[in-house]
Amino acid sequence: MHHGSETEGTYAQSIRDSGGDDMTRKGAARAWLSLWLICGGLAGCTAQGTGSNNATSGAGGQNAAEQTTNGQAVVETAGGATKGTVADSKDVVNPDVIRRHYAENHLNVVKIQPYPQFHGELVTYSYGDPTIPDRWDWWGEDGKPYPLPTSKYFTTLMEVRDDTDILLMATGENDIDASVDFPFVMHCYRMDAKSPFFEVDEPYYAPLNQPESFGDKKTERLSEVRLTVDGLQAAFAPAPGKESSFWAGATGIPDTKTSYDKSSGEMAIRFLNTALALDPKRLAGEQNEFIRSVSVKTDGADTVLHVRLKPEVGWYTAKRMWVAESQFRLPYVWFTFAENRPDL
Repeated sequence: MHHGSETEGTYAQSIRDSGGDDMTRKGAARAWLSLWLICGGLAGCTAQGTGSNNATSGAGGQNAAEQTTNGQAVVETAGGATKGTVADSKDVVNPDVIRRHYAENHLNVVKIQPYPQFHGELVTYSYGDPTIPDRWDWWGEDGKPYPLPTSKYFTTLMEVRDDTDILLMATGENDIDASVDFPFVMHCYRMDAKSPFFEVDEPYYAPLNQPESFGDKKTERLSEVRLTVDGLQAAFAPAPGKESSFWAGATGIPDTKTSYDKSSGEMAIRFLNTALALDPKRLAGEQNEFIRSVSVKTDGADTVLHVRLKPEVGWYTAKRMWVAESQFRLPYVWFTFAENRPDL
């Protein structure tokens, strides 16, 4: 203000001293107005620079905030988000803020994966108990955790498409019971960066030469095999004398293991501790878009389906299913084949 008052007084005196004509007065006015604007602008810049430096020196750490107008960043450590320069706008959540959050909740941070292109970080954390699955949170630029709803399943990361679309792979194992699903995709998505995530199960297609093991550890009978348009279904019934264990708790399929012989183009589907309760001749001549033939044999306590596939087949998936019959739920497994891996 001191600079402004002195300039304004000198400017007024110049107008009075000029006396003369309007042109002289106008010329003097323009000259002094220009000088006043320059001095005022310099004074403002000096004051702004001083204020910025004072704000920086007085921030004291986590609640610091520094703002300038020369393209530098706004640092908002208190909120958990740190922004880079305007030209290099990478929003990354402060790792110390993340670790402190989980430590206060008696949780262990397993991994912090930064995704600056999506303005956040994906955090894996655990309860410190290997029998409990790790969990996932997305930390966005608002400095808040957004849980991915993985429920009871053990999972691994497949892909982060952006801060609203994340794919996890469920291994099939869970922390509730001994049953194991065929691996599947947990597609976590949301409407925008400040909405909660939802989850949709989607099939995971494995390459034919990738063996998988899944099932419910049941002792049963293979009662039916039926071909579908692009795969097959195998249904099960109680084994004689094992009815109580079949119905106990919840019905399920026997432990199932897959293997593939590339030279013969044959997939073997082995059902452990499973008797054969159908006539193998019924499967003679059965085929579909991807299957050349199906045969079934017993091998000790197990029953094995031999599925000869057409050469163009490259992928497969499977899912445990149930058929409602009266008050009971009869289990079956549904295998599906594909030439190419379907897009998710």
